Amino acid sequence: MTVFKEEHIQKPTALMTKPILLLFFIASFVISNQRIYSQTRKLDSLFAKGDTTAVMDSLMNGFDAFLDSLSQPKSFLSVSVGIGNRTFSIKNNSLNTQESSTNKLSFTPIIGYYHKSGLGLSVTGFLSQLNDKLGFYQYAITPSYDFIGEKNSAGISYTRYFGKDTATLNASPYENDLYGYFNIRHHSWRYGIAVGYATGHFSDKLSYKDSVLRYSTVLQRLAWFRYTVTEQSENKIKDLSLSVSVRKDFDWDEIFTKNDNLTLSFTAYVVGGSSRINTNTNTNIDATKRKITLARFRRSYDSADGNDMQLQSAALSTSLYYTIGKFNLQPIWFMDYYFPDADKKVSQVFSFTVGFNF
Repeated sequence: MTVFKEEHIQKPTALMTKPILLLFFIASFVISNQRIYSQTRKLDSLFAKGDTTAVMDSLMNGFDAFLDSLSQPKSFLSVSVGIGNRTFSIKNNSLNTQESSTNKLSFTPIIGYYHKSGLGLSVTGFLSQLNDKLGFYQYAITPSYDFIGEKNSAGISYTRYFGKDTATLNASPYENDLYGYFNIRHHSWRYGIAVGYATGHFSDKLSYKDSVLRYSTVLQRLAWFRYTVTEQSENKIKDLSLSVSVRKDFDWDEIFTKNDNLTLSFTAYVVGGSSRINTNTNTNIDATKRKITLARFRRSYDSADGNDMQLQSAALSTSLYYTIGKFNLQPIWFMDYYFPDADKKVSQVFSFTVGFNF
């Protein structure tokens, strides 16, 4: 018969009771995400061996796995609607500030699916008051990819505009919009760089009345001939933008409930860019009442305008992002000051979006 020494036999004390209760609490938390029966057998076998270290290692491994499952990205469907004056670009606000008129408001219903791998696809409609009735004047589809790491993030997106109603000034002149970004995070600061490249075309049409003094063989004298001049131009546009930014975030949790969060962000930008517009203009004469020849008034010519890469503007942006459960809302204000000589030095872009994630 084996005889144990007295020093190896210890009676339970109050000091040992607290760790054991703690272990049982952690165990009950872990087993709620696993099959009760199999986990109970595992715990029974570990405690039967009397190896407290093995019990702790096993429980903590399960707890780590549980935390990993919470922190891993998940796929979700997002439905939102926004209102604002940014219609030139979904991602690139440096393009939105180029709008000649930013007092036109548009509603933008958006539906998007974002996979946990980082791939995403969204469809946006642009809705506004046209000819005294509410209607869609353009649509956009945006495939994208985003990588979110602990210290850095990056992403790229491509937006294709289609179904544009060129009769409204709200419509974007761009058909293709490529945008990419890279951010480095240090504590609550983010340092970023972004590149955008957009191409497209738009048409301008101008008609006016005019007249010419010509000799009439019928009247045998000089007479004024009236006609309509129509000038139509086709414009092809290319725009390249490069911006560097610094952003400061402020976060608050549990503001109204235990599962809400508010993030306030301030961002400063320096923007450089180049643009090129090639224009082909055709002038036509409509004189249907009289069969006259005005060939010298018909003409077609090409022209080019734009600038090479240069320091373009400085900008400030303020945004709020509030989430409560699967519901979120986000107002954004963006102000741009243009450095080169221009009639309009300051442009402002704003939007307010409300969304729900499934």
